[in-house]
Amino acid sequence: MSVFRISIFSIIFCLLGVMPLSAENYQIVDISELLQGQLDTEGSYIDYVANDRGDIAILVDSALYFYSTTEGLRKIEDLPLGEDMKLENLEALSNKGVLIGTIEDSSQRWFWGEFVPFVYYPDKGLILLNKEVLAGLEVESLSVEDVNDHGVVVGDAVYLEPEDYKDTIFTYDPEKGFTLLEGSEDMEAYKINNDGQILMSKDSAYYLYDPDAGYLLLDVHGGGDEFLNNGGIAAIEYGGGVTVYFRNENNEIQRFYIPEVDLEGMNDKGLLVLEDEDENVYTWSLNKKKLMEIPYIWENGEEDRLAAEDVNNEGQVVGYAVVDDRSILYLWDQANGTQDLSSVFDIQGLHLGMDLNDRGEILLYDGYRLLLLVPETS
Repeated sequence: MSVFRISIFSIIFCLLGVMPLSAENYQIVDISELLQGQLDTEGSYIDYVANDRGDIAILVDSALYFYSTTEGLRKIEDLPLGEDMKLENLEALSNKGVLIGTIEDSSQRWFWGEFVPFVYYPDKGLILLNKEVLAGLEVESLSVEDVNDHGVVVGDAVYLEPEDYKDTIFTYDPEKGFTLLEGSEDMEAYKINNDGQILMSKDSAYYLYDPDAGYLLLDVHGGGDEFLNNGGIAAIEYGGGVTVYFRNENNEIQRFYIPEVDLEGMNDKGLLVLEDEDENVYTWSLNKKKLMEIPYIWENGEEDRLAAEDVNNEGQVVGYAVVDDRSILYLWDQANGTQDLSSVFDIQGLHLGMDLNDRGEILLYDGYRLLLLVPETS
Protein backbone atom coordinates (compact mmCIF):
# COMPACT_ATOMS: atom_id res chain seq x y z
CA MET A 1 0.00 0.00 0.00
CA SER A 2 1.25 3.46 -0.90
CA VAL A 3 0.90 6.56 1.27
CA PHE A 4 0.07 9.92 -0.27
CA ARG A 5 -0.50 13.38 1.21
CA ILE A 6 -3.05 15.27 -0.89
CA SER A 7 -3.83 18.78 0.30
CA ILE A 8 -7.12 19.08 -1.63
CA PHE A 9 -8.44 15.72 -0.48
CA SER A 10 -10.52 16.97 2.42
CA ILE A 11 -12.05 19.72 0.27
CA ILE A 12 -13.22 17.25 -2.38
CA PHE A 13 -14.73 14.90 0.20
CA CYS A 14 -16.89 17.70 1.55
CA LEU A 15 -18.43 18.07 -1.90
CA LEU A 16 -19.26 14.40 -2.38
CA GLY A 17 -22.76 13.32 -3.29
CA VAL A 18 -24.43 10.18 -4.55
CA MET A 19 -25.07 10.52 -8.27
CA PRO A 20 -27.03 8.22 -10.57
CA LEU A 21 -25.07 5.80 -12.77
CA SER A 22 -26.35 4.13 -15.88
CA ALA A 23 -25.67 0.68 -14.42
CA GLU A 24 -26.68 1.29 -10.80
CA ASN A 25 -26.44 3.78 -7.95
CA TYR A 26 -23.72 3.86 -5.32
CA GLN A 27 -23.64 4.98 -1.73
CA ILE A 28 -20.39 6.55 -0.53
CA VAL A 29 -19.32 5.57 3.00
CA ASP A 30 -16.49 7.68 4.45
CA ILE A 31 -14.93 5.14 6.84
CA SER A 32 -12.23 7.62 7.88
CA GLU A 33 -14.94 10.03 9.01
CA LEU A 34 -16.48 7.27 11.13
CA LEU A 35 -13.07 6.66 12.66
CA GLN A 36 -12.53 10.32 13.53
CA GLY A 37 -15.24 10.09 16.14
CA GLN A 38 -13.09 7.58 18.04
CA LEU A 39 -9.65 9.18 17.57
CA ASP A 40 -7.84 11.77 19.67
CA THR A 41 -6.08 13.35 16.69
CA GLU A 42 -7.13 14.25 13.16
CA GLY A 43 -5.32 13.14 10.02
CA SER A 44 -3.98 9.91 11.51
CA TYR A 45 -2.26 7.47 9.17
CA ILE A 46 -4.48 4.50 8.29
CA ASP A 47 -3.29 0.99 7.45
CA TYR A 48 -5.81 -1.57 6.22
CA VAL A 49 -6.32 -4.96 4.61
CA ALA A 50 -9.54 -6.23 3.01
CA ASN A 51 -10.90 -9.62 2.00
CA ASP A 52 -13.15 -10.75 -0.86
CA ARG A 53 -16.31 -10.87 1.25
CA GLY A 54 -16.50 -7.22 2.24
CA ASP A 55 -14.63 -7.20 5.58
CA ILE A 56 -11.97 -4.55 6.22
CA ALA A 57 -9.42 -4.58 9.06
CA ILE A 58 -8.16 -1.09 9.91
CA LEU A 59 -5.17 -0.02 12.01
CA VAL A 60 -4.99 3.58 13.18
CA ASP A 61 -3.01 4.97 16.13
CA SER A 62 -2.24 1.35 17.12
CA ALA A 63 -5.96 0.64 17.57
CA LEU A 64 -7.63 -2.16 15.62
CA TYR A 65 -11.04 -1.84 13.97
CA PHE A 66 -13.17 -3.94 11.65
CA TYR A 67 -15.72 -2.59 9.19
CA SER A 68 -18.33 -4.12 6.91
CA THR A 69 -21.54 -2.77 5.43
CA THR A 70 -23.50 -5.40 7.37
CA GLU A 71 -21.93 -4.81 10.82
CA GLY A 72 -20.63 -1.26 10.58
CA LEU A 73 -17.50 -0.11 12.44
CA ARG A 74 -16.37 -1.91 15.59
CA LYS A 75 -13.25 -1.59 17.69
CA ILE A 76 -11.41 -4.65 19.02
CA GLU A 77 -10.97 -4.06 22.73
CA ASP A 78 -8.74 -5.66 25.37
CA LEU A 79 -5.94 -6.91 23.12
CA PRO A 80 -3.35 -8.76 25.25
CA LEU A 81 -0.49 -6.32 24.67
CA GLY A 82 2.11 -5.13 27.16
CA GLU A 83 2.69 -1.42 27.77
CA ASP A 84 5.74 -1.51 25.47
CA MET A 85 3.82 -3.18 22.62
CA LYS A 86 1.86 -1.60 19.80
CA LEU A 87 0.31 -2.85 16.59
CA GLU A 88 2.69 -1.95 13.76
CA ASN A 89 1.16 -3.13 10.48
CA LEU A 90 -1.47 -5.41 8.92
CA GLU A 91 -0.51 -8.04 6.35
CA ALA A 92 -3.57 -10.05 5.22
CA LEU A 93 -7.21 -10.80 6.12
CA SER A 94 -8.82 -14.13 5.23
CA ASN A 95 -12.43 -14.54 4.13
CA LYS A 96 -13.17 -16.01 7.58
CA GLY A 97 -11.90 -12.88 9.33
CA VAL A 98 -8.48 -14.20 10.41
CA LEU A 99 -6.00 -11.32 10.44
CA ILE A 100 -2.19 -11.39 10.39
CA GLY A 101 0.27 -8.58 10.98
CA THR A 102 3.15 -7.33 13.12
CA ILE A 103 3.52 -5.91 16.62
CA GLU A 104 6.46 -3.80 17.78
CA ASP A 105 7.81 -4.63 21.23
CA SER A 106 10.09 -1.73 22.17
CA SER A 107 11.25 -3.44 25.37
CA GLN A 108 13.13 -6.18 23.49
CA ARG A 109 15.78 -4.39 21.44
CA TRP A 110 17.57 -1.10 21.76
CA PHE A 111 16.40 1.74 19.48
CA TRP A 112 14.24 -0.07 16.89
CA GLY A 113 12.42 -2.62 19.02
CA GLU A 114 11.55 -6.21 18.14
CA PHE A 115 8.85 -6.93 15.62
CA VAL A 116 6.66 -9.90 16.54
CA PRO A 117 4.11 -11.38 14.10
CA PHE A 118 0.57 -11.94 15.33
CA VAL A 119 -2.57 -13.78 14.29
CA TYR A 120 -6.04 -12.58 15.26
CA TYR A 121 -8.79 -15.21 15.24
CA PRO A 122 -12.38 -13.97 15.68
CA ASP A 123 -13.12 -16.77 18.16
CA LYS A 124 -9.74 -16.99 19.90
CA GLY A 125 -8.47 -13.45 19.92
CA LEU A 126 -4.91 -12.29 19.30
CA ILE A 127 -2.00 -14.76 19.40
CA LEU A 128 1.62 -13.59 19.34
CA LEU A 129 3.94 -15.82 17.33
CA ASN A 130 6.78 -15.37 19.79
CA LYS A 131 9.43 -17.71 21.17
CA GLU A 132 6.95 -19.39 23.51
CA VAL A 133 4.88 -20.50 20.50
CA LEU A 134 7.92 -21.66 18.53
CA ALA A 135 8.55 -24.86 20.50
CA GLY A 136 11.77 -23.63 22.10
CA LEU A 137 13.64 -22.88 18.86
CA GLU A 138 16.20 -20.09 19.03
CA VAL A 139 14.46 -17.86 16.51
CA GLU A 140 16.38 -14.86 15.22
CA SER A 141 13.53 -13.44 13.14
CA LEU A 142 10.05 -14.38 12.00
CA SER A 143 7.67 -12.89 9.42
CA VAL A 144 4.14 -13.76 8.33
CA GLU A 145 3.23 -13.63 4.64
CA ASP A 146 -0.29 -14.99 4.09
CA VAL A 147 -3.27 -16.75 5.72
CA ASN A 148 -5.92 -18.97 4.12
CA ASP A 149 -9.62 -19.36 4.93
CA HIS A 150 -8.87 -22.26 7.30
CA GLY A 151 -6.80 -19.96 9.48
CA VAL A 152 -3.46 -21.51 8.46
CA VAL A 153 -0.65 -18.95 8.39
CA VAL A 154 2.51 -19.22 6.28
CA GLY A 155 5.71 -17.27 6.82
CA ASP A 156 9.49 -17.28 6.99
CA ALA A 157 11.70 -18.10 9.97
CA VAL A 158 15.40 -17.72 10.70
CA TYR A 159 16.46 -19.96 13.59
CA LEU A 160 19.56 -21.37 15.25
CA GLU A 161 19.98 -25.17 15.29
CA PRO A 162 22.33 -26.16 16.78
CA GLU A 163 25.12 -23.70 15.95
CA ASP A 164 24.16 -22.33 12.56
CA TYR A 165 21.40 -20.03 11.37
CA LYS A 166 18.88 -21.56 8.98
CA ASP A 167 16.15 -20.05 6.83
CA THR A 168 13.00 -22.05 6.45
CA ILE A 169 9.25 -21.78 5.90
CA PHE A 170 6.77 -22.35 8.70
CA THR A 171 3.02 -22.80 9.01
CA TYR A 172 0.84 -22.10 12.02
CA ASP A 173 -2.71 -23.00 12.85
CA PRO A 174 -4.40 -22.92 16.25
CA GLU A 175 -5.01 -26.69 16.32
CA LYS A 176 -1.62 -28.05 15.16
CA GLY A 177 0.51 -25.16 16.35
CA PHE A 178 3.82 -24.13 14.78
CA THR A 179 5.38 -26.41 12.14
CA LEU A 180 8.63 -26.04 10.21
CA LEU A 181 8.13 -27.17 6.62
CA GLU A 182 10.58 -29.98 5.98
CA GLY A 183 12.73 -29.46 2.89
CA SER A 184 12.12 -25.70 2.72
CA GLU A 185 15.60 -24.56 3.79
CA ASP A 186 16.67 -21.31 2.09
CA MET A 187 13.19 -20.85 0.61
CA GLU A 188 10.91 -17.83 0.85
CA ALA A 189 7.11 -18.10 1.16
CA TYR A 190 4.62 -15.87 -0.68
CA LYS A 191 1.08 -17.28 -0.74
CA ILE A 192 -0.99 -20.12 0.72
CA ASN A 193 -4.36 -21.21 -0.69
CA ASN A 194 -7.27 -23.07 0.86
CA ASP A 195 -5.84 -26.47 -0.17
CA GLY A 196 -2.67 -25.75 1.78
CA GLN A 197 -0.60 -25.25 -1.37
CA ILE A 198 2.22 -22.74 -0.89
CA LEU A 199 3.89 -20.61 -3.55
CA MET A 200 7.57 -20.15 -2.70
CA SER A 201 10.95 -19.41 -4.22
CA LYS A 202 14.60 -20.38 -3.76
CA ASP A 203 17.14 -18.10 -5.41
CA SER A 204 15.40 -17.30 -8.71
CA ALA A 205 13.42 -20.56 -8.98
CA TYR A 206 9.73 -20.84 -8.05
CA TYR A 207 8.07 -23.87 -6.47
CA LEU A 208 4.57 -24.93 -5.56
CA TYR A 209 4.40 -27.00 -2.39
CA ASP A 210 1.45 -29.40 -2.34
CA PRO A 211 0.68 -31.31 0.89
CA ASP A 212 0.04 -34.46 -1.18
CA ALA A 213 2.55 -34.11 -4.04
CA GLY A 214 5.42 -32.35 -2.27
CA TYR A 215 7.56 -29.72 -4.00
CA LEU A 216 6.72 -29.03 -7.65
CA LEU A 217 9.17 -26.95 -9.67
CA LEU A 218 7.31 -24.24 -11.57
CA ASP A 219 10.19 -22.45 -13.23
CA VAL A 220 13.88 -21.69 -12.83
CA HIS A 221 13.28 -17.96 -13.32
CA GLY A 222 11.01 -15.44 -11.67
CA GLY A 223 11.19 -12.26 -9.69
CA GLY A 224 8.20 -10.02 -10.42
CA ASP A 225 4.66 -10.04 -9.05
CA GLU A 226 3.24 -13.45 -8.20
CA PHE A 227 -0.25 -14.81 -7.50
CA LEU A 228 -1.66 -18.15 -6.33
CA ASN A 229 -5.40 -18.73 -6.35
CA ASN A 230 -7.66 -21.25 -4.61
CA GLY A 231 -7.84 -23.30 -7.80
CA GLY A 232 -4.11 -24.08 -7.62
CA ILE A 233 -3.24 -21.79 -10.54
CA ALA A 234 -0.09 -19.69 -10.16
CA ALA A 235 0.93 -16.67 -12.25
CA ILE A 236 4.41 -15.12 -12.10
CA GLU A 237 5.78 -12.05 -13.84
CA TYR A 238 9.28 -12.32 -15.25
CA GLY A 239 11.36 -11.25 -18.24
CA GLY A 240 8.86 -8.89 -19.83
CA GLY A 241 5.92 -11.28 -19.66
CA VAL A 242 3.73 -13.46 -17.45
CA THR A 243 3.77 -17.25 -17.12
CA VAL A 244 0.68 -19.13 -15.93
CA TYR A 245 1.19 -22.51 -14.22
CA PHE A 246 -1.52 -25.15 -13.85
CA ARG A 247 -1.75 -28.95 -13.61
CA ASN A 248 -3.21 -31.24 -16.25
CA GLU A 249 -5.26 -34.41 -15.77
CA ASN A 250 -2.07 -36.34 -15.00
CA ASN A 251 -1.11 -33.86 -12.27
CA GLU A 252 1.79 -32.55 -14.37
CA ILE A 253 2.75 -28.89 -14.32
CA GLN A 254 1.79 -27.08 -17.53
CA ARG A 255 2.98 -23.59 -18.50
CA PHE A 256 1.54 -20.88 -20.72
CA TYR A 257 3.62 -17.78 -21.46
CA ILE A 258 2.03 -14.40 -22.24
CA PRO A 259 4.69 -12.04 -23.64
CA GLU A 260 5.09 -8.28 -23.23
CA VAL A 261 2.59 -7.75 -20.41
CA ASP A 262 2.67 -6.95 -16.69
CA LEU A 263 0.62 -8.84 -14.12
CA GLU A 264 -1.95 -6.75 -12.23
CA GLY A 265 -4.18 -9.39 -10.63
CA MET A 266 -5.81 -12.83 -10.75
CA ASN A 267 -9.04 -14.14 -9.24
CA ASP A 268 -9.96 -17.60 -7.97
CA LYS A 269 -11.49 -18.53 -11.32
CA GLY A 270 -8.18 -17.99 -13.10
CA LEU A 271 -9.04 -14.67 -14.74
CA LEU A 272 -5.87 -12.59 -15.11
CA VAL A 273 -5.69 -8.81 -15.54
CA LEU A 274 -2.69 -7.61 -17.55
CA GLU A 275 -1.24 -4.36 -18.88
CA ASP A 276 1.09 -3.79 -21.82
CA GLU A 277 3.74 -1.12 -22.34
CA ASP A 278 1.26 1.06 -24.23
CA GLU A 279 -0.92 1.11 -21.08
CA ASN A 280 -3.74 -0.96 -22.47
CA VAL A 281 -5.53 -3.39 -20.11
CA TYR A 282 -6.48 -6.98 -20.95
CA THR A 283 -8.09 -10.00 -19.37
CA TRP A 284 -6.87 -13.55 -19.99
CA SER A 285 -8.21 -16.95 -18.92
CA LEU A 286 -7.21 -20.59 -19.31
CA ASN A 287 -10.45 -21.28 -21.17
CA LYS A 288 -9.76 -18.85 -24.01
CA LYS A 289 -5.96 -18.49 -23.77
CA LYS A 290 -6.00 -15.16 -25.57
CA LEU A 291 -5.83 -11.51 -24.58
CA MET A 292 -9.19 -9.72 -24.44
CA GLU A 293 -8.76 -5.95 -24.37
CA ILE A 294 -10.85 -3.85 -21.99
CA PRO A 295 -12.36 -1.13 -24.20
CA TYR A 296 -11.31 2.49 -23.80
CA ILE A 297 -14.65 4.28 -24.19
CA TRP A 298 -13.59 7.93 -24.02
CA GLU A 299 -12.71 10.15 -26.94
CA ASN A 300 -9.00 10.00 -27.57
CA GLY A 301 -6.95 13.03 -26.60
CA GLU A 302 -3.28 13.84 -26.42
CA GLU A 303 -2.89 11.34 -23.57
CA ASP A 304 -5.21 8.39 -23.06
CA ARG A 305 -4.57 5.15 -21.22
CA LEU A 306 -6.05 2.61 -18.83
CA ALA A 307 -4.69 1.18 -15.60
CA ALA A 308 -6.12 -1.79 -13.68
CA GLU A 309 -6.01 -1.96 -9.88
CA ASP A 310 -7.98 -5.07 -8.83
CA VAL A 311 -10.20 -7.91 -10.05
CA ASN A 312 -12.83 -9.79 -8.03
CA ASN A 313 -14.20 -13.33 -8.29
CA GLU A 314 -17.25 -12.07 -10.20
CA GLY A 315 -14.97 -11.02 -13.07
CA GLN A 316 -15.21 -7.27 -12.42
CA VAL A 317 -12.13 -5.09 -12.90
CA VAL A 318 -11.62 -1.69 -11.26
CA GLY A 319 -9.08 0.91 -12.24
CA TYR A 320 -8.70 4.36 -13.69
CA ALA A 321 -8.58 5.87 -17.15
CA VAL A 322 -6.54 8.89 -18.16
CA VAL A 323 -8.35 11.13 -20.62
CA ASP A 324 -6.00 13.94 -21.65
CA ASP A 325 -4.84 15.02 -18.18
CA ARG A 326 -7.92 13.88 -16.26
CA SER A 327 -8.20 10.64 -14.22
CA ILE A 328 -11.53 8.78 -14.28
CA LEU A 329 -12.61 5.85 -12.12
CA TYR A 330 -13.97 2.93 -14.14
CA LEU A 331 -15.48 -0.53 -13.59
CA TRP A 332 -15.50 -3.29 -16.21
CA ASP A 333 -17.19 -6.67 -16.56
CA GLN A 334 -18.10 -8.89 -19.48
CA ALA A 335 -21.82 -8.16 -19.33
CA ASN A 336 -21.73 -4.36 -18.94
CA GLY A 337 -18.42 -3.44 -20.57
CA THR A 338 -16.47 -0.39 -19.38
CA GLN A 339 -18.47 1.89 -17.05
CA ASP A 340 -17.45 5.48 -16.35
CA LEU A 341 -17.85 6.08 -12.58
CA SER A 342 -16.82 9.74 -12.63
CA SER A 343 -20.38 10.74 -11.71
CA VAL A 344 -20.13 8.58 -8.58
CA PHE A 345 -16.74 9.80 -7.39
CA ASP A 346 -14.27 12.23 -8.92
CA ILE A 347 -10.68 10.97 -8.44
CA GLN A 348 -9.10 13.80 -10.41
CA GLY A 349 -5.91 15.00 -8.71
CA LEU A 350 -5.90 12.14 -6.22
CA HIS A 351 -3.55 9.17 -5.99
CA LEU A 352 -5.55 6.25 -4.66
CA GLY A 353 -5.15 2.60 -3.87
CA MET A 354 -8.17 0.55 -4.91
CA ASP A 355 -9.67 -2.76 -3.78
CA LEU A 356 -12.70 -4.53 -5.22
CA ASN A 357 -14.53 -7.24 -3.27
CA ASP A 358 -16.99 -9.88 -4.48
CA ARG A 359 -19.95 -7.69 -3.46
CA GLY A 360 -18.85 -5.14 -6.04
CA GLU A 361 -17.82 -2.64 -3.35
CA ILE A 362 -14.88 -0.41 -4.29
CA LEU A 363 -12.50 0.64 -1.53
CA LEU A 364 -10.48 3.83 -2.13
CA TYR A 365 -7.47 4.69 0.03
CA ASP A 366 -4.86 7.45 0.15
CA GLY A 367 -3.11 6.87 3.48
CA TYR A 368 -5.34 9.17 5.54
CA ARG A 369 -8.72 8.60 3.94
CA LEU A 370 -10.66 5.38 3.44
CA LEU A 371 -13.89 5.39 1.42
CA LEU A 372 -16.19 2.61 0.32
CA LEU A 373 -18.36 2.88 -2.78
CA VAL A 374 -21.30 0.54 -2.18
CA PRO A 375 -23.52 -0.43 -5.15
CA GLU A 376 -27.26 -0.56 -4.50
CA THR A 377 -27.27 -4.30 -5.24
CA SER A 378 -24.61 -5.04 -2.57
